[in-house]
Amino acid sequence: MEELKPFAIGRLPAIRFGAGVFRELPERIERRARRVLPVVGGRSFVESAAGAWFFETLGERVEMAEPVRVAEEPSPEEVDAAVAAHRDFEPELVVAIGGGSVLDAGKAIAAMLTEEGSVMEVLEGVGKREPMGTTRPLFAVPTTAGTGSEATKNAVLSRVGRDGFKKSLRHDAFVPELALLDPELTVGLPRELTVACGMDALSQLMESYLSTGANPITDALALDGMARFAAGFPRVLKDGADVAARGQVMYAALMSGITLAHAGLAAIHALAGYIGGRWRMPHGAVCGTLLGEAMAVSIRRMRAEPEGYRVPLEKLARVGRLLAAAPRMPDGEAVEAVPNFLREWTQRLELPRLSDHGIARDDLAGIARGSGLKSHPCPLSEGELMEVLAARW
Repeated sequence: MEELKPFAIGRLPAIRFGAGVFRELPERIERRARRVLPVVGGRSFVESAAGAWFFETLGERVEMAEPVRVAEEPSPEEVDAAVAAHRDFEPELVVAIGGGSVLDAGKAIAAMLTEEGSVMEVLEGVGKREPMGTTRPLFAVPTTAGTGSEATKNAVLSRVGRDGFKKSLRHDAFVPELALLDPELTVGLPRELTVACGMDALSQLMESYLSTGANPITDALALDGMARFAAGFPRVLKDGADVAARGQVMYAALMSGITLAHAGLAAIHALAGYIGGRWRMPHGAVCGTLLGEAMAVSIRRMRAEPEGYRVPLEKLARVGRLLAAAPRMPDGEAVEAVPNFLREWTQRLELPRLSDHGIARDDLAGIARGSGLKSHPCPLSEGELMEVLAARW
């Protein structure tokens, strides 16, 4: 067994997980604050029975501001507008209920309620100053199972267009105070959204597991998350009302948030970040469609120098055995099982191609050139990244 290298685990939210825990939320909010700002998604939650019950119950207990609606990935302008509209209300607590974009918006709004100026001034890679690290308390309640944003310290904001970007507002203090995860809230999600969110979670688990920043704790959580995902995701696709299976996938997404926050991500999310700033292709769809090809190209690169990449190849073998449900599969076959399994899912799930969302063939070189690799387990050339992109164009 190899010696342990130094590593650190940062702040985590308090976590409440399980079917039915959503019913606790109004009481938990009442115990924490008198003035509350809800941040919610589109009509799916607001018009649901759970949403109607929540707003009626909460309105009887606390002073509640008009909810902020987040229809898609939040922009800096939307965050600034929400802060300006609610600063005088002086909310003591922000409660974000929705998908990853809603949770990210909630984090950014909670933080900027304590800052002066625009969020652009403190946005990573865009602004010229660091955030103060102050925030209103935030309760995060995911209604999808994908990003794991309920367990991370960053809020991803986008400005989509030719000169667009996808950047994070980031600070240890921005980790939600409470993450409340109830798989019953994900029942009824459209299949397309279930697939995109699920593949995002799987890509985050795989990338954080293989990341050069991984450590024994993130490895254990990522492997467990992948095992739960492999057990639950096919069942969810067969029966979207299977709450137990939904719980397995929601748990996997939570683990993906914890592991990415402490181990980092790699090539797939680097490519997805660049694409997301310039084209309106859902983040989970980008990650899912590129996952199998990115693994295939990376494995080929690592196998050309097996001694230099012994550890990630051993990890890939574990993943292959897990995904194939074949615990005795030899290492070599298990490594190849990873891209084979993912490519099969790509076809079976009918994941979209890049060209389906307006990306032209001539755009691929710019995407490959503009995407950094950061914590990828092996270096990939622009040509190899082009190969990944072209295979799913």
